[in-house]
Amino acid sequence: MGVHVNNHVVYGDCEMILREHWSWDTHGWITKFKHSSNWLPQDGFPHNKLTSFKIPSGGHGRCKVTTYDAGDYGGSSTVLYDQWIPAGGQKVKDISGGGDNADSIHIDNGYMYSFDAGGRELRKWSKDAKKLATQACGKNMYEQALFGVSDCLPKNRPSFASNSSSRQYRPGDTRSTAFCAQVKNMPVIVDDNTQETCYDKLSSAALKKSKGIAFCRNEPTHERCKCINVARTDFIEHCKKNENKTLPGCKEIVEGIKEFEDAGLMSATGLFGNPDCIVPSICSGDVYEPTTGMPACANKLAICNQILELDNIRAAAGVKAAQACNINFDTADAERDAAKQAAKDKAAKDKAQSAKDKAQAAEDEKKKREELIAAAVAAAKDENKSNFKVPETVFGYSTSDEGNQKKALGGFGGVSFVSVSCCCLMIVLLAG
Repeated sequence: MGVHVNNHVVYGDCEMILREHWSWDTHGWITKFKHSSNWLPQDGFPHNKLTSFKIPSGGHGRCKVTTYDAGDYGGSSTVLYDQWIPAGGQKVKDISGGGDNADSIHIDNGYMYSFDAGGRELRKWSKDAKKLATQACGKNMYEQALFGVSDCLPKNRPSFASNSSSRQYRPGDTRSTAFCAQVKNMPVIVDDNTQETCYDKLSSAALKKSKGIAFCRNEPTHERCKCINVARTDFIEHCKKNENKTLPGCKEIVEGIKEFEDAGLMSATGLFGNPDCIVPSICSGDVYEPTTGMPACANKLAICNQILELDNIRAAAGVKAAQACNINFDTADAERDAAKQAAKDKAAKDKAQSAKDKAQAAEDEKKKREELIAAAVAAAKDENKSNFKVPETVFGYSTSDEGNQKKALGGFGGVSFVSVSCCCLMIVLLAG
């Protein structure tokens, strides 16, 4: 429910035709006025000649016409007309006696309207063709009721119409008293065609944000304030306070934290960067927006990974924070266990294969070394058979048999190819 608006001025379309003679007489002065005149002769009608008048249909709103027997709205006054503009036909009246002493005329096309807090009257206006068509100061009557007008000072406004405490007050700026200018009326539906509220009718995103923030500052319990209520750096501490726990937005945050921690996950305070991490899309839908838009959760991956590390992943199925993880909680535990076992089996297989490959490499190296030594010894013998003599010992090994010769020249399994080459060279030198 919004707030009732009293005495908001809305300008209609009022037109007055002054006649010098009786209404059936087409002779003499006939002058049309849409605005007040503080001296009739300067606007095309002689003074002291008013005999009849006519108000044609076609306009809309309330119209009050008053004549004065002196210029600048002075002297005695006579109210010629104070009614709604006729919906059809025209209003014609002869002034009794004729020749009325009229030197100035005040045409008041403004009227102080009141609008109920629930917007019922405005919803009627939203479907009223006359109020939608009648223009004054660049806006129709319905738009004026919602947002008012500016720079619309009535032409030749009398001094009594400038008194803000008077029922005859006609300001040039009516924005502050308009229905949708009242912050409390932001959620009130004012359009029966579209079901739009005052907030929906605001013209810019910046204006919507400022009005929404102002509304939620005073009315934080409204459902459309849930995003603004949590759009702060200390949102967790703020929402955990007793006076805030049940506020829209905070209620979801407190529930989300409890769900998260009940599932055995890390403390929300240490893991989450913003409210969207606890309650995904908390600022989506029909909500009033904060000054800065709510960023998407930056810690989504960390949250999802932590859930997948739980002993019982299914326990996190009801956690709002897990909604964006794309986890199938019905099969997640089995899939996780199967993946772990597959990784374990692969590691064992890789380890066994590595040991096998290492043993084969050692065997291949040993065989290659033995072949190289045998070739070197044979070559040395062939080159100088008479002078070749194998030393009695090499590296502490006896060279009395071929096996020890190979060991002496080849060394142990860890001796490199460089060592083998040096042995071969030594043998050749000894042979020489």
